[in-house]
Amino acid sequence: MPYFEVAVNRNCNLNCKGCNHFCNLYQEETEENIYPLEEYKKDIFTLSKKIDGIFRFRILGGEPLLHPALTDILKASRSAFPEADIRLVTNGLLIPKMDDVFFHIVKSEKIGVDISLYPPTSKVKGRIEEKLLEKRISYNFENIEGPVLDMFAKNLAPFQRNNPNMSMNKCIQHQCRMLFRGRVYKCPMEAFVGRFFETYFPKMKVPESSSVLVTENMNAVKTFENLKKTCPTCRICSEQGMLAFAWDTAVQPNKEDWLVENQMNMEREELKEA
Repeated sequence: MPYFEVAVNRNCNLNCKGCNHFCNLYQEETEENIYPLEEYKKDIFTLSKKIDGIFRFRILGGEPLLHPALTDILKASRSAFPEADIRLVTNGLLIPKMDDVFFHIVKSEKIGVDISLYPPTSKVKGRIEEKLLEKRISYNFENIEGPVLDMFAKNLAPFQRNNPNMSMNKCIQHQCRMLFRGRVYKCPMEAFVGRFFETYFPKMKVPESSSVLVTENMNAVKTFENLKKTCPTCRICSEQGMLAFAWDTAVQPNKEDWLVENQMNMEREELKEA
């Protein structure tokens, strides 16, 4: 299996507008938002026996540096997947404040650090690099199209009749299998969009989940083959693809941060008038 992700927590210290993990709707460090260590260990060791090799295993959040047992999470991850390229994905803002134990574990367990270079991160990039170089940590600044990650994209369209195959084919996360709290999801949208509906449309039915419970009896090969297909959540993602917007934070988010429908409909009307 080439690629797999886990969210170890859902709270974040940055709260990007339109976060595709909906982290700014999970701001509290509650039991609900944290992957408990023993539960995490049980799940990944079960999966490690079921999956025939993982090339890359990425540990995300939320902001994973906020997890209270992160070093134990990292040790367990390496023990479960000794040959995998394990990457810790972070916005980097807390790296200069992390203690020596953290850096010792990252180095000894051969964990790579992938840093999303958001505008606030870019302002302290020098301090982050200085600390990582001092501790001899392998790291990478992630940005697809420029020196700073200053654009985001959204694709949530629950009120349109979207073709799920078209939606999936235009989705940048359709291959991002996600583990969280004992279940494997097709993508982060499927894993976390429920909070969006609870917050803004509590009377609306949340799409049925195609996620699979991690158990000793699970058929992992069949599970991951099935997750390649469309799922009910694909119907609420725009078949028009991702809509870009300028990166910003949103500690007090609103539904328009994720919805594309109003803006897209406006653009269609402008095209008709042109």
